[in-house]
Amino acid sequence: MLQMIALLLLPPVASALNDSQCFLQISALGSFNPPEGAIVSPKGTLNLDACKPGGQWPKLEKFDLVISWWTNTHQSEYTMLTQFSSQAKTTVLNEAEIMYSLRSYEKYGMLEHVNQVFILIDQDVLSHYGAPRFFDYSNTKIKVISSEDLGLNRGGKWEKLTRMHTIHGLSDYFLWLPDDNFMMRQFNMNVLWSEDKRAPKLHEFGTWAPGWCDNQASTGSLHGPVLLQKCAVATVMDRYFGASQQHVILDAMKTNQPIDTLCLFTRAVSQEWENVGFDTSFHEECHTNGNCNPTSRALFMNIQGLGVSDEYGNDPMSEEGEELMPAGAAKFFESKYPSPSRFENLAMERSVN
Repeated sequence: MLQMIALLLLPPVASALNDSQCFLQISALGSFNPPEGAIVSPKGTLNLDACKPGGQWPKLEKFDLVISWWTNTHQSEYTMLTQFSSQAKTTVLNEAEIMYSLRSYEKYGMLEHVNQVFILIDQDVLSHYGAPRFFDYSNTKIKVISSEDLGLNRGGKWEKLTRMHTIHGLSDYFLWLPDDNFMMRQFNMNVLWSEDKRAPKLHEFGTWAPGWCDNQASTGSLHGPVLLQKCAVATVMDRYFGASQQHVILDAMKTNQPIDTLCLFTRAVSQEWENVGFDTSFHEECHTNGNCNPTSRALFMNIQGLGVSDEYGNDPMSEEGEELMPAGAAKFFESKYPSPSRFENLAMERSVN
């Protein structure tokens, strides 16, 4: 699961808010100091010409999924890349949100547009608990990427995002998601691509700011799906961190100065791409122990809480959470997403309490 401290999260913007209230919500500034070596308020216009062959953004037809995943409980014996085989032994039956998230993408058609899936894991988590136990890693279309693979040693939740565009074999476009985002209705490419502007779309998710964004309005990073392009991310990172960016990032890790890569990217390319902003038809949050809209019509729902997220412990469900999941989280997910995705290991015995 994407590790977060729930008490620090601001409530999601309710769909009943008017436009001015929504603007105030997404205009909050993160109060983070710039990492040592970062280029603050870089001069000049960001030049993305190299990312647009012929002066146009490449048409979005296929993309990869890059999913951040975290756990604090044993998952499998997949603790090293050399052990990734469909024959490895697994034992523990615990939360399975990443399995159900991929099932939801299968059910509602998004996987038809996906080339590969990359699961981002801290090296410490991979070493101690193993990779998610549900998948057939002999399928070359699903891969585990550790923080060590990205040159970031033990890593962490924000660190890996600074280098995810360097994943070997990554497609030109990729969609980053947390592992607790579930698709609630049929996918259509027009939520990610603007035919009018002939460019990709950006989305924002509220006021949460996990790191430095050069004193720009936060975008609610780490809550919902963000479409990125390898070349554009590399250009943005070069703009803010220069040729020695990996050293800047490693130093920021040592001094605990987090970087909000998704916010920096969103703000940098908003003039070129279509920024939809905060849109509850695209994404809503559901904290089953707090605010939740059980009748939401959002395409993606970020569901966190009892039985879903390791970090919530035994927090009881709210009335809204119980309305969404009257029989509990496990039965909700199993009944809504009963069919395996193309990445699951069907030979493996699974059950979820």
